[in-house]
Amino acid sequence: VDCGFVPRLVIIKKRNNTGGWLIFDTLRGITAGNDCYMFLDSSAADVCSYDVLDLVDSGGVKGFSVPTLGSNNDNGSTYIYYAHSWHSSCRLINL
Repeated sequence: VDCGFVPRLVIIKKRNNTGGWLIFDTLRGITAGNDCYMFLDSSAADVCSYDVLDLVDSGGVKGFSVPTLGSNNDNGSTYIYYAHSWHSSCRLINL
């Protein structure tokens, strides 16, 4: 998905299924290997067992890709996503 920017937060939901909303962020970790994510609509702990999302910043494309993994990128399904980034001058503060 070419967003025009490299996202720091991505939320994905399969539209034609009752599955949950998956949320990924760079603080939790989006890597080339297994990614940590959580379900937005669940109190379950983070899941860090699968390569579900990869950030893309090459060849003029900035965004993310979703490797073929049955429940997150299967043929015949449609998905909705939200991607967000923040300016590098923004700081995180712990309250």
